Amino acid sequence: MKTENRKSDNRRGSALILVVVVTVLLAVVGVMFLMVSRASELETGAVIQSKDLDSAVDTVVARIKEALVEDLFGNNPAQPGIVDADTANPDTDEPYDYPSHNGGQLDDSWLGDLEPTFGADLRWSHITDLWATLPLATLLIDDLSGTTTWWKPLDPSTVSLYNPADADGDGVADSRWVQVPGLTTSRGEPVFAAIRIIDNCAMLNLNTAHCFYEASYSDGISFFDKPWYENAVIAAPYHDNGGTGSGRYLTEINYLSFLRGRDLNGNIYDGSTAGDDWYNLMLAKGFWDTINGLPLSPQICQDIVMNIENPVSGFQFFDIGDELELRNRYLLTSGTEAKFERPDVANFTLDSGSTDYAALKVPRDNGGNTINIWKERIEPANFDAWAGGPIPYKYDRRHVCTFYSYDRMIRRGQYPLLAPNFDGLATALAWTPQQKQQAAKVFWPVGPVTTNIQTPFVNYKYDDTTPSILHPYAGPYNNVETRRKILHLLFAFREYFYDQNGGDPAEAAKSAAQVVANLIDYSDDSSDNTGAATDTQGPFYDSAYGDQANVDCTFITKDIIDDMIAEVSTAYGVVIPPAFDFGLPAGDIVFGYEKQPFISEVFTDWDGTLGQSNALKAIGIEMVNPYSQTLDMENWAVKVGKNAIFTLNNDPTWDIPEINSGRAVYHGNYPVPASMTISGIASPNISDLDTLDTLFFDAADNVEILLLRPTPQWVSNNLGIDYIVVDRVSDYDMRSVLGTDGSYSLHRDDDDWKFVSGKHNTTSVTTPYELGTENSNTIAGVEGFQIGVADDGLGLCRWHELETLGIYGNGPETSDPNAVLTVTSILADPNTDPAHFDLTGSSSDLLDYIATINRPDLGTLPGRVNINTAPKHVIAAAIPPTLADPNIPFTGPSGFSALNLADAIVAGRPYHKLSDLLSNVSQMKLFIDQTDNTNAGMQSIEDDIEEEHWILSNLANKFTVRSDVFTAYILVRLGAEGPQRRMIAIFDRSQVWDTTDRPKLVALHPVPDPR
Repeated sequence: MKTENRKSDNRRGSALILVVVVTVLLAVVGVMFLMVSRASELETGAVIQSKDLDSAVDTVVARIKEALVEDLFGNNPAQPGIVDADTANPDTDEPYDYPSHNGGQLDDSWLGDLEPTFGADLRWSHITDLWATLPLATLLIDDLSGTTTWWKPLDPSTVSLYNPADADGDGVADSRWVQVPGLTTSRGEPVFAAIRIIDNCAMLNLNTAHCFYEASYSDGISFFDKPWYENAVIAAPYHDNGGTGSGRYLTEINYLSFLRGRDLNGNIYDGSTAGDDWYNLMLAKGFWDTINGLPLSPQICQDIVMNIENPVSGFQFFDIGDELELRNRYLLTSGTEAKFERPDVANFTLDSGSTDYAALKVPRDNGGNTINIWKERIEPANFDAWAGGPIPYKYDRRHVCTFYSYDRMIRRGQYPLLAPNFDGLATALAWTPQQKQQAAKVFWPVGPVTTNIQTPFVNYKYDDTTPSILHPYAGPYNNVETRRKILHLLFAFREYFYDQNGGDPAEAAKSAAQVVANLIDYSDDSSDNTGAATDTQGPFYDSAYGDQANVDCTFITKDIIDDMIAEVSTAYGVVIPPAFDFGLPAGDIVFGYEKQPFISEVFTDWDGTLGQSNALKAIGIEMVNPYSQTLDMENWAVKVGKNAIFTLNNDPTWDIPEINSGRAVYHGNYPVPASMTISGIASPNISDLDTLDTLFFDAADNVEILLLRPTPQWVSNNLGIDYIVVDRVSDYDMRSVLGTDGSYSLHRDDDDWKFVSGKHNTTSVTTPYELGTENSNTIAGVEGFQIGVADDGLGLCRWHELETLGIYGNGPETSDPNAVLTVTSILADPNTDPAHFDLTGSSSDLLDYIATINRPDLGTLPGRVNINTAPKHVIAAAIPPTLADPNIPFTGPSGFSALNLADAIVAGRPYHKLSDLLSNVSQMKLFIDQTDNTNAGMQSIEDDIEEEHWILSNLANKFTVRSDVFTAYILVRLGAEGPQRRMIAIFDRSQVWDTTDRPKLVALHPVPDPR
């Protein structure tokens, strides 16, 4: 048998398999390579698109910042910190913010309306035009009523230039697509944007607003007829003027009417558990007196708010996260629950889940071609249950509430006296820019000067001895910072008076010193600094400034001003040479105005002629105390005729008490005691002076009667001046009752402050029985004027307080007496009296330098409402019941209310300055048109400057005409069909003081498309 060895053919098959396997592997590698390459390409494309979108957003943000700066300064930058309106370029640098309607010339083209207007068509009357490229015909979006389908295809696959767009992402057209100038994608495609910018000061700031009402109620209807007609007594006893609302604080904006649901219908917090209570928002931010179970007073709240960036322990403001949740889109909320939305804070008001007040859904998801639900939320008639709206309380609160809003007083006045001298000083001393900046703080702040010179808020605490009382802990009033504020006031008033006095530096310096001395006396209390626990030290209670006590008239001299400049400059690390002079003459001493009585009647019994012995049979003097506090008359004096001075010493009958409570009502007349000490003569009887006639009166010498106030001790010891003349019966008036035989009385109209005119009537009498009683006669043409002396320890912070703080003053008896009642201009019409500042008339330029409420250096004020942009319900929240109570008699619309006045304010837009309210809104003058002679205001003089301006003065601290915080909704798209990105941005320009500054981007946050 034969055996053969054979080779297998498996070698050829294996090779073939191997070839196939390798080929497949190569194919897989190739595919994988292609896939990786494609993925890399896609990833690269996505990165490029993301960068392009980033660039588009950055470009829009940069342009918004530029527009906000241009709005302040335009193309003509002024002195840093000053806005100077450029009439040649009316679209920029006007000192107010207002979205012009229908393409008006004086507009802020970058600013859009907060709400659409309701009329024949529902429309946006003005939309944002950031680059001023929109054609005139596209500056509004009308017919949102549902007859078109604009709201449905807002994000089409292809963008068309100027087509309606939805910038804020709530599903409704609010803007138009524009091409971003000078910007293209990496592939050379155009970049499109839709932008909507709104004003945060058009909203109610819940961080700063108060809630005044204390009595509980069950159904929200029985206790209040309407939320706009609340009980006029608010937050007593905390409020000034008997709980009726004074307009002193920016925190006097009341959010109660904005509450709804269980947030409105609950009870007052009882200290146990929170929930369903009026004051939950107050509790959430710590504005609550936990011991007394009441909200903190507006004054305490304002002190806290004025330190809002760094509040002390115990106060928790809503933060930027809460603000972003509020601003999320326009009427839509996110799924995140912020602090303000919690059930124990404001759930029914601002986010009520699935209840009747639930957050709105996207309009295009509401069954097709209607936006009725969206319209319900922005229809003002649906705000509350009583305003006639078909769907009560459906009005959305979120879009008109904010936690972040600031504006500031813009200084527009130039400093022609200070600036050249200061620049020359800087050059002579070779100051660096930093040194010059520090030195500038000695003389003027970046904005206008605040009239509130008190030390800023530091803390509040409960006193261990009286734990139910919350006490301010603001540090001493006698410090270098307070004196720096006084220097700011001196130089600001000097610049104003320099223009008013035709360029006389010395007169400007004297007028400025007089007003500042009056302001200090207005702001201090009645402490005599004798060691009592209640004593406070005023700004000049220092040995370098005469150890001045609050109870005395403030005095200012050249040396005091020089010492302040030296002290403050040293504190700021610079040295100002003594040669830098304010301009007050070295020999002058300026006294402020403090509380005092006034001479109301002089009785004489005369038989003979002037200069004749035994002619004067009797003389009697009475005084009136217009203030509600007892006046201590120790060491005061009366000078009769040429040289007889009656000192009052310690006679207790000279402590003139009050009769009634309240300011500037009749408080009683008091006769001079029968026995007084006459200088050089021992205690004669004032009713039997017939042997002393020639000591008092003769034919040649002045026969006036002067009321003399003792000077502060330092003045008496160092200057030899013992008395200040504070009232006078003139030589002319006295001669009408001297030299004519018989008994006569000189009467001054001593009621309603009309004695301030200084006019008298002569009446023949048989006995001096009227001494000590109210004078019954009236003097024709005597109107009087208010004297701005509060002396209550509160800083001056109302417009009317500044109006009455005039340039009247008192002078030393040893020189030319200048008693307040003998200033020549006082005899003029009080409504045009140059001794006062009519802040709506020719004196309104004062507000270019001075602010009644301000934060020095920071300048920004939180929470004020811009009347050019705010809806009527936000404006009405700042109008107190005392200005809207229909029970106050006056001629005007039937049922006048806060909403009526707010409607009138909206109709009068735009306002260039707050004083325009008096000229643009006839309802602002209703109180001066009363038919029953009922007085309005704080003092009892009818038809005076206070009464005319009272409503405006009450609102001035809560209203503004401009803003510094804006929210921008930004939608950008790459090309006509490319990807897009939606962002929300919040800008704060409150620290933009010159053209080199830029607004702060507070937040830039992505917003997903609505689902």
